[in-house]
Amino acid sequence: MKAFSIDLRRIDQSRCKKITRRDGTAASFCELVIIETPESEFGDFIVKQSISREDREAGVKMPILGNGRNPKPAAEQEGEVAPW
Repeated sequence: MKAFSIDLRRIDQSRCKKITRRDGTAASFCELVIIETPESEFGDFIVKQSISREDREAGVKMPILGNGRNPKPAAEQEGEVAPW
């Protein structure tokens, strides 16, 4: 399991896929990429918004939306007792 948080205001809505569901309601899907950053002071990984191959080849950088950590079970944390 991975736990992360993102800033929803940083999502480029033009890169999101917009569809109409069978029941007629609108939906918007955003593809995210998780990149491991084990040496970072900000977390174990960063979360970026995906971009197309053409944009990637043109040198467009994916926007960083947030970061996260691999949570450790409480029993594995030093000096801590599991809450259950």
